[in-house]
Amino acid sequence: MNAQHVIANIAGFDKWGTLIKVSASELELAKLLFEHQDKIDLISWNFYIGDAQSMNEDELAAEIQVEIFKQVVIEDNIFEMVIDSYLIKGDY
Repeated sequence: MNAQHVIANIAGFDKWGTLIKVSASELELAKLLFEHQDKIDLISWNFYIGDAQSMNEDELAAEIQVEIFKQVVIEDNIFEMVIDSYLIKGDY
């Protein structure tokens, strides 16, 4: 496995080829998920978005998911999860 594939996996993509072809919104969502992994993990986020899509009976575009993430995770922190993360605490 090459380093680029490891980076793709860390960013939540299955392989490097997928990562380099995604939209800017999908990259932003992956970045937000990585930066805020101490507030919500990928599995919980996928369940949350899956429920939202189920209620709306429509798939939510990445742009909408980014806005939802900013509202419910960053601003409101509705999940109140305590996740041990290897991220360095503080500003980046």
